[in-house]
Amino acid sequence: MSDSDTPAEGPTRLNTGVAHNARVWNYWIGGKDNYEIDQQVGEHVAGLFPVIREVARADRDFLGRAVRFLAVERGVRQFLDIGTGLPTVDNTHEIAQRVAPDARIVYVDNDPLVLIHARTLLTSTREGVTDYIDADVHDPESIVQRAASTLDFDRPVAVMMLGILNFILDTEDARDVVRKVMSAVPSGSYLVLTHPTFDADLGGEGNVPAMAFWNENATPRSPPAAAGRRRLLRGPRPPRPGPCAVLAVASGHRLPGRGTAVRRGGRETLTGAAERAGRDRGGRMTTLADPLPGGRPGEVERATALAAELTGRGVHGIVLAYVDTAGVGRVKTVPAAKLASAAAWGVGMSPVFDTFLADDSIVSTDVLGSPDGDLRLYPDLTQLAVLSGQPGWAWAPVDRISQEGERHPGCSRTFLRRTVVDAERQHGLTFRAGIEIEWSLGLDSAPDGTFVPATTGPAYSATRQVELSDYGAELLSALATQGVDVEQFHPEYAAGQFELSVSALDPVAAADRSVLVRQTVRAISQRHGLRASFSPAVLAQGVGNGGHIHLSAWRDGANLHAGGDRRYGMTADAESFAAGVLAHLPALTAVTAPSPASYFRLQPSQWAGVFTAWGRETREAAVRIVTGTAGLRAQSANLEVKPVDLAANPYLALGCLIAAGLDGLTTVAVLPEETSGDPAHLGAREATARGVRRLPTSLAEAVAEFREDAQLRAALGPVLADAVIAVRQGEIAAVAGLDDERIAAAYRWRY
Repeated sequence: MSDSDTPAEGPTRLNTGVAHNARVWNYWIGGKDNYEIDQQVGEHVAGLFPVIREVARADRDFLGRAVRFLAVERGVRQFLDIGTGLPTVDNTHEIAQRVAPDARIVYVDNDPLVLIHARTLLTSTREGVTDYIDADVHDPESIVQRAASTLDFDRPVAVMMLGILNFILDTEDARDVVRKVMSAVPSGSYLVLTHPTFDADLGGEGNVPAMAFWNENATPRSPPAAAGRRRLLRGPRPPRPGPCAVLAVASGHRLPGRGTAVRRGGRETLTGAAERAGRDRGGRMTTLADPLPGGRPGEVERATALAAELTGRGVHGIVLAYVDTAGVGRVKTVPAAKLASAAAWGVGMSPVFDTFLADDSIVSTDVLGSPDGDLRLYPDLTQLAVLSGQPGWAWAPVDRISQEGERHPGCSRTFLRRTVVDAERQHGLTFRAGIEIEWSLGLDSAPDGTFVPATTGPAYSATRQVELSDYGAELLSALATQGVDVEQFHPEYAAGQFELSVSALDPVAAADRSVLVRQTVRAISQRHGLRASFSPAVLAQGVGNGGHIHLSAWRDGANLHAGGDRRYGMTADAESFAAGVLAHLPALTAVTAPSPASYFRLQPSQWAGVFTAWGRETREAAVRIVTGTAGLRAQSANLEVKPVDLAANPYLALGCLIAAGLDGLTTVAVLPEETSGDPAHLGAREATARGVRRLPTSLAEAVAEFREDAQLRAALGPVLADAVIAVRQGEIAAVAGLDDERIAAAYRWRY
């Protein structure tokens, strides 16, 4: 951003004869949006200060880590990015909306070249908003006033000021800008800073000659010394009671690693990734995205506002949803007026549901299954949706904690959140996931719980689509209204069967989305006189309902499953991740195929992936390498894991798949020889040579494999691992002595 007093309009301000910060910075990080003068100045500065390119890349890396940290661990959904710079890979809105599709971002800059590229910045998810303001940092009042049309200043905002305040040459003026902007945002907001320095103890002494040259040949800038930085960060004081925090990095040649300077209450400390998660009152390491008694920062206020909005939209009740160990969706509901109370103090629920079976009978472990104790259900307000198929109702997933505020070790959603956060801290990885949803539609009028298909048309046929045209249209409309981005919807293979695919999200949101979509399918089906079953086998014979999981690993905004030097464009880490999933599949089936009925579906030559085989676009392989279409591979390449059905708890399934992949990453696992065609046709010798063997053929076999898999059980923790075993054994006992058709009938309408 330039330091002109009055910004002109349009591209007439573009001056290609003077180097500009945004364009030189773009040159240092390898961009193309710069001119010869920018390249000349950039090269000369690099000669005086050789690590400047590393500093530029570290600054960009800090942006990504800060946005992910705030969106994932602090639940921030609004970002004001002042001094945006030229767009590149993983801009603020892309990172934030990847984590939270409903995030709202306002970019501020007055560089005419940035203005030219504003259209690139002005892209957004359907649920979120991205806006651009052409304004000057010297006019914070105007920035705040104009940003208020997009951002809600009654809710926390992350103010991003990366490499911008040094263009305000007087430190007191810079502090005044910070004060004015931060006084407009509420408690619970954040200020994110990066700043150059001359301080020798931070490696900034090399900046001195470089900065002198810069000030003579480009937009002047002035880094403060330590005392100036302390004055700059004195405050900001929130305008109302409550915490505010500053994340800051001073850029010398000792580059910021995984640590981030965090200032609270006037104290500045350097913290690593684990410390960034914070400590609660007892000193226990915790993720601040966990629920807290009294509510997470800003959530009670947000819930109060949401309750008023929901009431105005005719919503009377909130469904608080979670999934038990057997894979059954369980709920409690509260009136809309009680949402703030639920956000602050949770809603009571017995821990006994962790050992419920699908038929509602109860088993026990050494710590679960008794009538004692109580848990608190805390809604995740970022995922709250008004249910179009159930007028008067909204829906939100929950995390469960104890009355004392401790994580509940049996909470599958907490397990998945922790797995995702730990993967980023330890390996620098993020993930995108999607769960396919297949269901069988029967006539609700069919007697005695029998299944009578609601359609007569052939598989994938236009006839079947026409037969349920109104149903399909209402379902798609309801999902769109709820913010669900549907990729495909079509008739499937089995009688009365349909499939719906949604866009990829972060794993926790993907699991939430799977639960929400099924809630909506049930409701719309009932409105049309139909009954939806997500059971893996509605009938004992034939093709069942799957819940294939698509999963991709990302690092620094790049998809590891594309652009690499391994088979089919995988990077070495992507191959190791896939190899880890493949190696743990026998034990994983106890989680991904958790019902006795699951094994009617897991049959050879039915595209269910019942062998430990992998292949590119091989639909009989348990792990299918999806490379995607040329031109889209960097965005769409992923793994498809096929031996998964919708009796599986999606949080457990995704968490265990990620844990298995990370084990492969740690051990540098390598994929065996690829299998093409149907693995069922391999001879015994060839199958052995390829490492291909049959996955468990019964739930009892799967449980035995799970017991032997120390890595998966360790990832789950002893409480959750024991619950998985106890519930699976309970399901086995519950159907003992039943023939196949009676087993299928027992689970037909449980899922």
